[in-house]
Amino acid sequence: MLQHAEIPFSAAESLFQRLLQEIELWLSCGRVHADLSPFNILYWDNQPTVLDFLQSADPETNSIDLSLLSRDIANLCRFFARFGVRADAESLAAGVWRRQRRRAW
Repeated sequence: MLQHAEIPFSAAESLFQRLLQEIELWLSCGRVHADLSPFNILYWDNQPTVLDFLQSADPETNSIDLSLLSRDIANLCRFFARFGVRADAESLAAGVWRRQRRRAW
């Protein structure tokens, strides 16, 4: 689990950005994870693998998806802060949401 992985400080920012790209990809496919945390991300050989999509939500039919997306991103921001990654979860979530809404909805 990412929660227990030894991540080099030098790799933290790129891993964080990679996970943000994944979140944006999922949203472009009509999904919000809705329970993303370091406990359901596996990390092996410098690669993340996200688990537990059973509770994911469809942004077109779920009116609280922006809050779910915000919570997912806030969880990542809190985790990566211990590695020196500084990010504003609220503004990241709003940006991802805005970009995807322009593209898809």
